[in-house]
Amino acid sequence: MPTPVGPPIARTDSSVPRPDRPQIRFGPPDAGASPPVFIGDVQVDDDVPFQEDELAVIRKMPSWLVSLCVHMAALILLALLIVPVRIRPLPLQLSLNSESRPEDFDDDLRLDASFELSADEFSPIDLAPLELQPELPDQTALFESLVDTSVDSGEVPLAQTTDLFAEVGSVSLSVGAVDAAFAGREARRANAVANGASAASEEAVDLALRWLADHQNSDGSWNFDLRRCRCGRCGNPGSAVFAQNGATGLALLPFLGAGETHLRGNHRATVAKGLRYLLRSQESNGSFWDRNGTMYSHGIATLAICEAYAMSAEWDEAQYQRKSTDKPFQDPELSSDRLREAARRAINFTVRAQHVAGGWRYQPQQAGDTSVVGWQAMGLTSAKLTGLPVPDETLTKMDQFLDSVSSGEYNSLYGYTNSIAQPGTTAIGLLCRMYRGWGKHDPGIARGIEYLVRQGPSANNVYYDYYATQVMHHVGGPHWDDWNRRLRDHLVETQSRRGSEKGSWYFRNDHGSSVGGRLYITAMSAMILEVYYRHMPIYSEQAVGDDRL
Repeated sequence: MPTPVGPPIARTDSSVPRPDRPQIRFGPPDAGASPPVFIGDVQVDDDVPFQEDELAVIRKMPSWLVSLCVHMAALILLALLIVPVRIRPLPLQLSLNSESRPEDFDDDLRLDASFELSADEFSPIDLAPLELQPELPDQTALFESLVDTSVDSGEVPLAQTTDLFAEVGSVSLSVGAVDAAFAGREARRANAVANGASAASEEAVDLALRWLADHQNSDGSWNFDLRRCRCGRCGNPGSAVFAQNGATGLALLPFLGAGETHLRGNHRATVAKGLRYLLRSQESNGSFWDRNGTMYSHGIATLAICEAYAMSAEWDEAQYQRKSTDKPFQDPELSSDRLREAARRAINFTVRAQHVAGGWRYQPQQAGDTSVVGWQAMGLTSAKLTGLPVPDETLTKMDQFLDSVSSGEYNSLYGYTNSIAQPGTTAIGLLCRMYRGWGKHDPGIARGIEYLVRQGPSANNVYYDYYATQVMHHVGGPHWDDWNRRLRDHLVETQSRRGSEKGSWYFRNDHGSSVGGRLYITAMSAMILEVYYRHMPIYSEQAVGDDRL
């Protein structure tokens, strides 16, 4: 078969002037122009002396005007003394607005109190009913419009004789054991080379991890708004200020993907601080929901905690099997038991937050969209890999949601909240189907791959690239080889190599750049370049067990 040929991906200018004053823009990125809200830009000059002529002006003021000013000042002072200011300590509560917590929402949408599962299938903790707010019109949903758009890319035409049905095998997904799922991270360098990485792409990952570590906050968190980090010199901050659970989980995932944990690696202290922050920020009901990140934050943080637990449990077992006398990093707060409990409670919240039609969206039990479903699906899959209980009913309902947004031949294409196909949501839907057991030979997978190949990798949509690259990697073959070469080299070439931004990425026209900023683009780009070892290819022999999920 001839190798598909397409134009190279255009490089994207990463230099964007830094704004003169901090801005927070609420509402979805595509919601049209709206006046920004400015904060923190009131300046008081204490060095100007009080002049005599100013005192003379006051003396000449009518008595009734002086009286009015005094009474107004007294009323303002009384109001400040009476109205309470409620700010939670940052390490314990991500959202600085306690009124945004899910359990404080209105009574309109309560969790179904009759929801029960047998003890054999699932062991939910006791939770108070969540009270939900149907809409958040003045808040930014972190990834709201990242996938509901067309893809800007160099097109890779299919060869005229291409028939993916003839190229694919009949092996389907098996969850397998933890050691099989995370084996690629144990021997990162060897697996990288074997599966399509280059020396330059591995160097890019190392530089990205160093940049992420340098931009961690002192409390262990990350913030999409880089003006709040200790560096303060990087341009292109995001506007999602109150999404620290999501930002912290997203920043941790590239470390975990490269085999870095709180127990081993070059960034143990960084990972440990980040995990401690998430554990302290988790609500008693298991939620990682936060104001700007919504259920995205919960899904991303859950995935990070599940992966950290899997890798720490694997380390504990390896130490036991070797009867090692080495003393690993001791921290009761980050023991494998503590991480397991946090992961279990997070999964419980995910299960309870699912909509009756099978999806997830910004609020718990809100009718779903494919983008949010993707993160919850990855968290549930990681939980199953570690042996945590996930109800069959939850997965079956998720399948029903995917059916409701699918279209095309053999249900190979996927939409956002309906069946109108989009490139990004199609990639998410296909990956979910792979994790749910659709085999490499399944016609829905094969036709979906043909669609992604026609779209090609994007030069400026890392959200689409993140999911589509996983799909292409799992299937493999000549189309993956071409896809990988083009996207891998594009990311290596566009990574910043100067100043405090060295090791990061920023694409001005990326659909998430205004909300997530440089931190979001960097974390997603790094994970794309880690695809070679984050998980073993689904259809490889290492990942195959009994052909069932």
